[in-house]
Amino acid sequence: MSQLNFNAEEVDPSTPFEPLPAGDYIGQVVGSELKPTASGSGEYLKLEIEILSQGFAGRKVFDQLNIRNENAEAERIGRAMLSALCHSIGILRVSDSQQLHGKPFSLKLAIKEDAQYGKKNVVKGYKAVSGAVPQPVFSSSAPPAQAAKPASAVPPWQRQKSVAS
Repeated sequence: MSQLNFNAEEVDPSTPFEPLPAGDYIGQVVGSELKPTASGSGEYLKLEIEILSQGFAGRKVFDQLNIRNENAEAERIGRAMLSALCHSIGILRVSDSQQLHGKPFSLKLAIKEDAQYGKKNVVKGYKAVSGAVPQPVFSSSAPPAQAAKPASAVPPWQRQKSVAS
């Protein structure tokens, strides 16, 4: 036995979250990590997305984008989703996944039945928030050809380590 000295009257009990209703939401990436696929032969970008929409603000959903995969179609879909996310926030050249953080976008959620976990949310698409102006990929103080170069010549999906927050 272990001594706990725990008083449940002092802590609100946890309750399981039901998936968010299918539909469009405003969100922002608050965490990202490049992870190996289960087979170890590829990599995916795991995104932690915080919902900003009223009524659901603070809720989290997750997306996994295949960046490198033996299945060419899975890789194509993952890269297309990453491109949609980049376009939705106006950052078209990404050298580090941290650049995706804290920038609002619209996302479409659906509900999927998972054999192990039951119903869960899945991200079906990304688009710009209505009225958002795309951000330039260069600053006015540097020539476009120089400023548009990524901070690193190695794309984020080919790096050994990633930034997670």
